[in-house]
Amino acid sequence: MGMVEPLLSVLGLVGTAVFGIMSVVLGLRALRPRSIAWGWVTETVSTDVAHGDLGITYLGRQLDAVHITKAAFWNSGAAAIGGEEISKTDPLLIGFDDGAEILSVQVLAETSKGVGLTTERIIEGTPSIKLVFDTLNRAEGFALRILHCGPSSLLQLGGTIRDVNNVYEIDIADRANISATPRRVIIGAAICVFAFFFVIVRSAVVTFFLSSSSIVNSVIFGTFVTIYFLLALVALITMARSSEKQMPAALAEALSRDNPLRHYRVLR
Repeated sequence: MGMVEPLLSVLGLVGTAVFGIMSVVLGLRALRPRSIAWGWVTETVSTDVAHGDLGITYLGRQLDAVHITKAAFWNSGAAAIGGEEISKTDPLLIGFDDGAEILSVQVLAETSKGVGLTTERIIEGTPSIKLVFDTLNRAEGFALRILHCGPSSLLQLGGTIRDVNNVYEIDIADRANISATPRRVIIGAAICVFAFFFVIVRSAVVTFFLSSSSIVNSVIFGTFVTIYFLLALVALITMARSSEKQMPAALAEALSRDNPLRHYRVLR
């Protein structure tokens, strides 16, 4: 019984701490503001001025240059976003610089059939693409390929979605911003496991080798359980936030698979 009671005490306190931490983390996640994230990257293909007989044609039309933009858009918050929450008077638009011409828009991927994305090119006024979707649950979104000509544009996301105040623009070319990266999850789990065994070993050493005083044991044990609680809290928050603002892996895969070169021809 001498060894069983301290071990049961340790397990009981650790279990209480873990469930308490999980409750705190889940509560914080539920209170996290609704948000969306998006990012884009553009490649430009142009004629070689040193060769007068080299040109670019798109659907039979001669062009001096074509810009190929890949864009991704996803729900980075904790709550679902419905398409009916998009303002009718201020719709969701991807805007281009004046003088740009949008040649085509293609949906490369949707994370689920429930996304239900439709796009519409707007020619009048500022060139833009209107985005309409059915539902974006947490970490759901879509990826686009946009061909355009004219000046190379800095894209802007405009529009209003009810109760969505945070819009994050993410560098989607950086692989650290892809949710498939397990680094934070691994670090968080390692901290949690280390802290658990640290408390177990400390309790065993103090109880059986260092002190016979129950008061000393209780003080030391309480101190180390507190340390464990803090370490586990950091670990669980790290894991809970591992996918926040990171692009869903399905979208990253679709963007990396896409080969836009097959959609235009370079002629001599």
